[in-house]
Amino acid sequence: MLVSCSSAIKQSDLIGVWTEDDAKIVVGLPVKSIEFFADGKVMIGGQYPGTFKLMENGELQVTVQGEVYQDPIKINGKTLTITQDDGDSKSYTKK
Repeated sequence: MLVSCSSAIKQSDLIGVWTEDDAKIVVGLPVKSIEFFADGKVMIGGQYPGTFKLMENGELQVTVQGEVYQDPIKINGKTLTITQDDGDSKSYTKK
């Protein structure tokens, strides 16, 4: 679900709301978003709470509804790119 290519990424770099670049807008709210909180919590799509942490290998680990996802991430300015195991990647823009 998430990908990291840079060891320079800090947890504080993730804090905030990230909206998937191809997400549809419904009633002014993005359908696909990830919000990271300073206390290590995460909210996926506004309805799935969980936790997150950056691993020593630079990957992001997210636990949501008992499922653990760990993928590399890259942050370039206000763009977060997550690369999944199958090679697909998703880009998110920080609000």
